[in-house]
Formats: sequence, C-alpha cells, structure tokens
Amino acid sequence: CDSCEQAQAAVAGWLWLGIARLLHVPLAEMVASVFLIASDLRPTSPLEHFTLRKPREIPLLSEEGKVGSGPPLGTWDFYLSLRIHTMRLGSSQELNEDYRALLRRDARPLAQALGASGSMFIFEAVERRSYWNWGLNDLVATFKVDGYEWDVHPTHPNATRDSIG
Repeated sequence: CDSCEQAQAAVAGWLWLGIARLLHVPLAEMVASVFLIASDLRPTSPLEHFTLRKPREIPLLSEEGKVGSGPPLGTWDFYLSLRIHTMRLGSSQELNEDYRALLRRDARPLAQALGASGSMFIFEAVERRSYWNWGLNDLVATFKVDGYEWDVHPTHPNATRDSIG
C-alpha cells in the first residue's frame, strides 16, 4: 500500500539521519536500503543477512546471522542496511563510544539520540577498514534467508529451499 511505503521510507530516513547525527558523518558518505518480510515467516524462514555491497565484492557479514526475535504482534519485520564510507570515524583506538556500542550491536546510543521508545535491535554490525577511495555508487542490496540461496525471497513463486538448508 502507498501509505505503508511512505511509513517505511519515513522510518528508514529517521534511522539514517539518527546514525549520521550520532556518528557525525554526512549523509553523502552513507547509503541505506530497506528490506521487509512478513513476521509470520520468521519461525520458518529467518533472515540471515542483509547488506549493501559492490558487485563482485565479498559481502561484509557478521558471524551471528539469523534473527529469531521481533515484536510478537508485529505484522512486518523491517530491516535497514547502512553502508558508511568515511575516514571520519578514526582508528580503532580513537573510536567514539557510540560507534563502539553500535559495532557490539548495542542500540541504546541510537535510541537515545533519536529519543526512541520501544524496541530497537541491531541485527548485524560489521566494520571493514580500507584506505582505498571506494565510492558509494553501484552498491546493491543483497539478502540471505535461512534455507534459501542469496537474494531469493521465500514467498517468490519459484523459491525452493536449499538442499543444504
């Protein structure tokens, strides 16, 4: 529905701005993407990964994978993937505490910065330091649902489970 898409865009924008504010990084150095999946699919098809990457790049993933919790009465699970290309965050010794908390998947600094109430969960947080001048152009969103190949949504008509999963 149109109002659902507008609400999703508003939430994504709100979170994107909140992280930019928290980390003191301009929006021009960040890209965001949204992924939605029906909450009733969570028990049988949990999301393993959702990330932004360049074509032919190895996805930047954490070890955890699979989200098995969410609001019990929620209709949709909403995921936001952010990719930040900046030199503003400093070396590991100089990282601000808010950034360290986000990397530990602690959402409290973000919730406080946004004045948010209710549940906020960081599903996956990974850092890859590089001194190459990578741009944000050509990034693609990619996802992995448990039991399916990369970028196959479980409700797609041609979706079949992995022989491994």
